[in-house]
Amino acid sequence: MGTVLLNRSSQGAELTEAGSRVLRFCHTSASLEDEILMDLGSDPQGPMKGVIRIAAHSSILQPILLPVLSPFLKDNPLVQCELLCVEAIDLPGVLKGGEAELVIMDRMLDWANLTTHQLGHETYIAISGSSDTTRRNVYLDLDAQDRVTEEFFRHQKNPPKYRRSFLSSVFGIIAGVEHGLGRAVVSRHLIKDNPDIRVLSQYDPVPSPVVLHFYTQPSYTRLHTHILDILYRNCPAHLD
Repeated sequence: MGTVLLNRSSQGAELTEAGSRVLRFCHTSASLEDEILMDLGSDPQGPMKGVIRIAAHSSILQPILLPVLSPFLKDNPLVQCELLCVEAIDLPGVLKGGEAELVIMDRMLDWANLTTHQLGHETYIAISGSSDTTRRNVYLDLDAQDRVTEEFFRHQKNPPKYRRSFLSSVFGIIAGVEHGLGRAVVSRHLIKDNPDIRVLSQYDPVPSPVVLHFYTQPSYTRLHTHILDILYRNCPAHLD
């Protein structure tokens, strides 16, 4: 093809930018071909078919995407929807590697040939358990690479001194706060009407964008276009 698609090293092979573009082309061509073959002879207004892959971090995937997509998926049982829960730091690599057609992140990437659409905001708040036995100097994060708590307190006038403990999921963090294992910084929509959680009002809420990304293409499958319409119309009602 006149250009390098793979860089090989002792650690394995890695796609170049050109290789990533070829891979995305192959995925797109295969999806379009599958849809054409499935739709031939069928009612174009009837139930949809095909595969759609969407990646997002945990505070978006389960509480936002599941309720937004469930009615459509129940009405279209031939659609195979793959929802990938990926840590925020790894989502750009998922997009670049073609592991998902649609990727939702907490920031907007400024890449060539990329279409972006801001669906709304998450609002981060500091929380504690309702019990007085909560470990007040401990904040719970996903892992050592998780920077949510650090970024939140970077926006505060009087950030506390704290140490960290780690749980592997945002819902594990919320359960840890309920049990008094520490405080945490989480998205506000995750703790609505939870009597075992109280908001630490001495800290200002911090908004974080929720941005949908996908590669710009000459054409899209009917399924891809319909899923985009659902996300554009319905996600904002679940976000700030």
